[in-house]
Amino acid sequence: MPRSFTATTIVLIPKVDSPQTWNDFRPISLCNVTNKILSKLLYRRISQALPELISPSQSGFVPGRLISDNILLAQEMIHHLDLRYKNSNLVIKLDMSKAYDRVSWAFLLIVMQKMGFPTRFLTLIKHAIKNCWFTVLVNGEAAGFFKSTQGLRQGDPISPALFILAAEALSKGLDFLFSTHPDMYYQTQCAIKPSHLSYADDVIIFTNCKEAGLARLIQFLRGYENMSGQKINYAKSAFIPGRKASLIAQRIKAITGFTMKALPITYLGAPLYKGGLGIRNLRDMVTAFSYKLWWRVRLNNSLWSRFTISKYCQEYSPSISKLFATDSSIWKRMCGIRTDAQSNIFWSLGDGTISFWHDWWLPEGILANLVGTQCSLHIPVNWFWLEHEWDIHKLQQAVPQHIIEKIMDVPINTYHSDYLHWKLSKHGAFTTKSAWDEIRSRQPVRQFYRTLWSKLIIPNISVFTWRLIHNWIPVDERLKQKGISLVSKCLCCDAEETIPHLFLHNVHSLEVWGYFASKFQVNIPHTNDITMLIQSWKIRIGTKPHIRDVIPLLILWNIWNLRNDSKYEGVVFKASIIIRKTMTYLHNLHKRDNENRPCARRLICYEFTPYTSPT
Repeated sequence: MPRSFTATTIVLIPKVDSPQTWNDFRPISLCNVTNKILSKLLYRRISQALPELISPSQSGFVPGRLISDNILLAQEMIHHLDLRYKNSNLVIKLDMSKAYDRVSWAFLLIVMQKMGFPTRFLTLIKHAIKNCWFTVLVNGEAAGFFKSTQGLRQGDPISPALFILAAEALSKGLDFLFSTHPDMYYQTQCAIKPSHLSYADDVIIFTNCKEAGLARLIQFLRGYENMSGQKINYAKSAFIPGRKASLIAQRIKAITGFTMKALPITYLGAPLYKGGLGIRNLRDMVTAFSYKLWWRVRLNNSLWSRFTISKYCQEYSPSISKLFATDSSIWKRMCGIRTDAQSNIFWSLGDGTISFWHDWWLPEGILANLVGTQCSLHIPVNWFWLEHEWDIHKLQQAVPQHIIEKIMDVPINTYHSDYLHWKLSKHGAFTTKSAWDEIRSRQPVRQFYRTLWSKLIIPNISVFTWRLIHNWIPVDERLKQKGISLVSKCLCCDAEETIPHLFLHNVHSLEVWGYFASKFQVNIPHTNDITMLIQSWKIRIGTKPHIRDVIPLLILWNIWNLRNDSKYEGVVFKASIIIRKTMTYLHNLHKRDNENRPCARRLICYEFTPYTSPT
């Protein structure tokens, strides 16, 4: 391959605010287009084999695997950190120093050869990674031209795939070490026992505090360093002991060389701690994400989903498995939405491993609901088969005849697994958007927010009013609460400037509200609540927007603008100015409404006349 094809410019990206050494920079390779085309072709060939070659514990850069799976499984494992076992549990988080730059080419090629890659393909990979020439961009100018002897280029399309292939030696080695010495496993109440989780070079190991096991683990990691070229940063790597194990923390530190940390820790950008995912507010979005988690549990195609079903469901159907107080918050959240989520999941029968009673595979509905059975055990559909056909005798013992006739019409295809369909999307695959839309559609839209975000007013007014009702407007009272020293005085009297006084109760504001209240026959409540005031203007004639609904928003907006003009530009604060600006806006809106809508569909059925001040 010509040298010009693989010539690469290295850009140094600072990792800290004030970089002082080379270690404070992250080198990013700017490959030329020709090289990227060739690398992309090689990657597309490799990517097809990655799901079969890479361990389930590695979720990085493998098609079909999600970063969220590792975060969720790590959270489930953390849930067991403080539980009382014979040997206290221990979490170890490894920090690999310059992981991409330290990959040994010889080690990578040996690993790929052991995996069964053909010699001809390995030759292509060898030429792609060894024939690399670099120049460094310093202060905008290229400096130097040299050849590398190890490592993978960050920015090359094939580098992530090659890295996880090389890192597979770590995964396979850890799995072999733990299977050979079962007393090293992290203790949970589940038959599936993950030894570690990886996302590219981000590795977290789950073990226990038994000293012999820790010594074997460190010995293995040092051997891996020597073979692969990788180097563990012992100063940045950390262990997190359970509450009971904290008494022997110094001994663990002496064996491992790692520092001790306490929860929460950050893993793949998400906080890990006992109790949940750290997601607050945005309830609808959290619920939609919980739908997605349930969908992935039912897919049962990742290490996390298999772990979850093995731990919480056991002999029960996932749809109705029992919930206990000691279960993790993630599982509790999923159980809170599983009934609604299940109602949108339809199954096409394949190998028949889904629940006969509690999964929706019969077009007429879930069998347990149709028949009224109380059976909670997981009885698979294929239990009612005989040589890949429906067993009529078993069916007759379980369901009524009219249901059997419906069941016999359901086709069976044992050449593939049972297949899920998400009812809310056209293509049958789950999307968070479809779940979000479903959740939102079940909730009544508050009439107040229809008014707040009305199309009759500009967005600036809506945003201002939203901030006002949340008490986020910088009146003098709010500034003093923030620690700003000032003398607060209303622009029209000696009272302190507060939100209720400025917008509702000073003499000029009262005149404005009184003028429009008499004009539109509105009984304004005596209140300090801005939201209640706005709602009092709502005409009860349905949900369509009406001009009267937005008048209080216009008044509030014009009061605030005049307050600012008076305070900073010397404009006199007068009720007549606020009334005139409000009436002008309404007059223009009325005019535009007449031009754009037929008479029967007009929103404004009031003839506005120019305002004339009484003084």
